[in-house]
Amino acid sequence: MVWHGRQTDWLLQRLVQLVNNTELEFGITLTVDAGLISGQLISGKHYFKTMAEAFGGGSADETQEIRDAFKSLWLDEDEGGSPPVQFIHLKNARFFIGGQLEPHGVLWRGTIASVTGFNLGELVA
Repeated sequence: MVWHGRQTDWLLQRLVQLVNNTELEFGITLTVDAGLISGQLISGKHYFKTMAEAFGGGSADETQEIRDAFKSLWLDEDEGGSPPVQFIHLKNARFFIGGQLEPHGVLWRGTIASVTGFNLGELVA
């Protein structure tokens, strides 16, 4: 077998595809170059919806315009059949760097290609 450099984990891609297609959510811990990231795996649609809601402090028209803009981002990403998923989305993502687990979770998006390993379940403090 010939090694052709870093490759994307097909199993992680399939798990993300499952979540994107079903709205299922579950805990996952990812290994990336910077350390560990632990949180709830969510769909891209849920990610963009949550991002839109985070900007909901203006007038009703402005809020709806922002929501529509984020919704169109998800629709753009979802068009064109079903190419392999490239991005992974977490809610309540916490970072474990230098022996410390961040106490507060955030909304996080990263590339599946940047993940070097994963396990199901979240880290607990």
